[in-house]
Amino acid sequence: MKKIAAILSFLLLYSCGTHDDDGTESRRFHWELRGVWETTRERPGGGPCQFGDTLCLYAKMVIEFNAITLTGSIAHFENITRNVRLEGYSAIDDISGDNLIHIRARNEWQTPVRYSLWNAAGSVDKILTLENEGMAIEEFRRTGDL
Repeated sequence: MKKIAAILSFLLLYSCGTHDDDGTESRRFHWELRGVWETTRERPGGGPCQFGDTLCLYAKMVIEFNAITLTGSIAHFENITRNVRLEGYSAIDDISGDNLIHIRARNEWQTPVRYSLWNAAGSVDKILTLENEGMAIEEFRRTGDL
């Protein structure tokens, strides 16, 4: 009886899980990434950069279930159209174990970008860091949920 219950539980989870109609796992952003992320850059003289600021470069990412919208200047995504909702997902590389963000722009999957997610020191704020060759290039603070 316990085996039957375990099998039924597995089938229920599989059928209600994150699989597409063809049985493959759907491409989506991890739930911790979903939300509004804004740059942590500072203005000359102090204070955070803001949209429309001419003294520093402001950037923002809105990450949904399976889409991402980029605003402003983000080094890793400089060749990707801004202010347009693009298909995307996050995944863990099977070989390196790196966390990766994948974005489809102009009908092509772009080179994945490595990221890390952590809590700011002494705070509950989440920080999303985009990386290149293991070095932090761009930091974003979670400023809102979807």
